[in-house]
Formats: sequence, structure tokens, C-alpha cells
Amino acid sequence: MARQQVSLERLFAILDGEYRMARPALCRACVTPLPIRRIPADEVSTNWFVVDPDECPHQCNVVLAEIVTRMMSQYELGRSEYGSGANVLPRKRNAS
Repeated sequence: MARQQVSLERLFAILDGEYRMARPALCRACVTPLPIRRIPADEVSTNWFVVDPDECPHQCNVVLAEIVTRMMSQYELGRSEYGSGANVLPRKRNAS
């Protein structure tokens, strides 16, 4: 299934909305991490990630991990977010 291309701002809004609906009611300290662009390792890997949140006694880190995993299969950052091609590093290729 092809991933939908979205802007960085839209991806954060999607993640934040999903987390707000699923966040444990007892925790108000944890926040949605910002997605960070990366060069995918291969054609099936996503081009973004989030920094793993600290462990939370209310299991917010687990909730966030589940949301991020689900969203990684649905969304990728649009190529327009890269800017000019000169700023993008090519994927590493295995030496033959």
C-alpha cells in the first residue's frame, strides 16, 4: 500500500490528534514528539521517525509507539519538504 504524502506540519497534526484521543487520562505531562525527516534506508522504509519518549508510569510511551508504528505505514513526508535536491544525501548502496 502506498503511503500518503503529507507535510511535516500535517504529519505532526495527525500524530498529535491520534495521541490526544489515546493518551491515558491520568497523564498530562507527556507530549507528542515532532517527526524528524531521514533518508530512508531502502524503498520500503519510511522517511521520518520520532525520538522515543521517556518511559511514563501511565504507559504513554507505549501508546505513542503504537500510534507511530501505525502512522509510519500510512504516511510519508512529501518530497517538497526536501527542498532542492542538493540538500538530500543519496542512500548508501552496498559495495559489490
